[in-house]
Amino acid sequence: LENSTVQEEDSVQFSKLSYLGCTWVKAPRNEAEAQKAMATLRAESAIPIPVTLHVPNGPDGCVR
Repeated sequence: LENSTVQEEDSVQFSKLSYLGCTWVKAPRNEAEAQKAMATLRAESAIPIPVTLHVPNGPDGCVR
């Protein structure tokens, strides 16, 4: 049998994050619109889900 271990990619880990849901932001570079969207998500989220985010250091990696 082959060893099926997955090689860990080089990434940055962000912990202590909460998933609040998803929404549409028409202008993601507009700070006021982004803040309004976050406020709406916080108000509507009954139970935030704790998550850890891994962002790859290179362009060929996978966000997980």
